[in-house]
Amino acid sequence: MIFHSVFMMSKAVMIKFGQIKKQLFLGIILGVGLFVLTGYGEACTIFFLNGGDQQIVAKNHDFMAPDGFLIANKRNIEKTAFVYLGQTPEEPAKWTSKYGSVTQNQYGRELPYGGINESGLVVEMLMMPQTKYPMEINVPTISQLQWVQYQLDTRASVIEVLENLDSLRIRPTPKAPGLHYFIADKTGDCAVVEFLDGKVLSYHDTSLHYKILTNSPYAQCLESVKTGHAPAKDVWLSNERFIRTAIMLKEFDPKSGNPLEFAFEILSNIKWEAPNQWTLAYDLMNHRIYFRAKNNGSLRHINMNQFDFTCASPTQAINISGKGTGEASDDIVEFSADLNRDLIKSTLGAFSLGPEASARVFDHRNRYLENAVRCLK
Repeated sequence: MIFHSVFMMSKAVMIKFGQIKKQLFLGIILGVGLFVLTGYGEACTIFFLNGGDQQIVAKNHDFMAPDGFLIANKRNIEKTAFVYLGQTPEEPAKWTSKYGSVTQNQYGRELPYGGINESGLVVEMLMMPQTKYPMEINVPTISQLQWVQYQLDTRASVIEVLENLDSLRIRPTPKAPGLHYFIADKTGDCAVVEFLDGKVLSYHDTSLHYKILTNSPYAQCLESVKTGHAPAKDVWLSNERFIRTAIMLKEFDPKSGNPLEFAFEILSNIKWEAPNQWTLAYDLMNHRIYFRAKNNGSLRHINMNQFDFTCASPTQAINISGKGTGEASDDIVEFSADLNRDLIKSTLGAFSLGPEASARVFDHRNRYLENAVRCLK
């Protein structure tokens, strides 16, 4: 009776969360500011909500950099995996995109945080400092952010992703913590994929007790829900957020509640004290994305069928922080090389890395987009 003990402690957990998150935020800035100031101090939460006719994956993007775009990624694009500036070249993965997708991006095209494709597959990532990727696998390599894009380009379901986990090796991003991944599809199937001690771990079906992901190893969060206690060292209150989300998801009644409204209510209650730049929800069955930015406050939405995914067409995008409200198809713009550059500069600028660093990174990524991402007409 895991949830019996969880509900008995829910009030205390929520009070504790509110009391200590402000104290911890200042402590993190001063004590482990490397993660925050270098752009990897994420304290986000992802969860799945079964709403019957609406299967919802929702996410808080609690981060320091404010600007972001929803970018349409096209079908029939031949790609070679991106290699970060200064990394030792290895055999990069090569593939051709089969599905169009819409992704959240702050570091430019091809390096998304997450997204949804035309088949209703969602792939999202969160930072997990304990990550250690396998290193001795003789397969092509890919960066940890582009792993998300690869799955959206080539897979239609959770099962397809899980069946092909050994086909690529993730190259760690220089000076950045590793990631773990949350995957869902329109059938309601979900999975968590992690890399610990150089091994691949996946939680799926009966081992995925809660369709939630924060910034701690999944097994550790399961133990926290079971006992009702987070570990003494719970950076970014990751385990606390997992417990709170589990409590609130249990309260949802799909017969009487609005799943989309409830998902955003949960997001509002678990957002971190670091700037919450946007909240977002994917409606997997209806191929719709709902999003609310910090500097706007209005709930906006877009249907995937509003984008042109043919490879010869210009790349389209929507500014997440734009001024619109409601249906956002009129806010679609061409995502030019200038916008890509400005987005990268804005994100790097949020961490005071300087204009020279921004220029070098943009030049490197611009050459990549020109030479290694090609439309097959």
